[in-house]
Amino acid sequence: MPLPTLVLLGFASGIGAAVASRAELLESPHPAMLTRPFWAWALFAGLVLIPISAYFYLFHGDWFLLYRVDVAAIPSAIALLLFAAEGAIGALGFFAGAMLVRGKKTDLAIALAVLVTVLAAAPIVYFRRELEVVGTYRQFHRGYGLSSFAETALYPGILFMAGVFFLGLVFLVLRLELGSRRAG
Repeated sequence: MPLPTLVLLGFASGIGAAVASRAELLESPHPAMLTRPFWAWALFAGLVLIPISAYFYLFHGDWFLLYRVDVAAIPSAIALLLFAAEGAIGALGFFAGAMLVRGKKTDLAIALAVLVTVLAAAPIVYFRRELEVVGTYRQFHRGYGLSSFAETALYPGILFMAGVFFLGLVFLVLRLELGSRRAG
């Protein structure tokens, strides 16, 4: 999964977590950041979302960044900021979802989560040429030594990481939904 897709999925996961915990958010007087559902989402981001991004960055970095930047030229501190920003964008999704839920606009929050999830596919479609091949920044821009996406270790890596992401998200949402029902 390329970076733009993971960022959008992180934002949508934040909204989804807020919707799943709507009963708890409605009854809690605390700011969204101090609620149990937010920290559950943050745990998901820290254990699933950001490690998946780190995997793609470390092992398929140029492809992950859509060959827009040479990963070898990025200082590690900048990469850490990139991962922190990804987590912050997901947290913004949770806060937006919590605001909509507390404003009794849960249907709008659900629609926004669905829209952002659908938009997460847009980079895959738009950057299809970049995503069909695997190589380094230099290989891509000079047109030599590229491998087909399906013939590399990236293909099973994407299948595995996508499975981990969606299983983790389903577990999070179901756990928040069940916990929210008990609290409500």
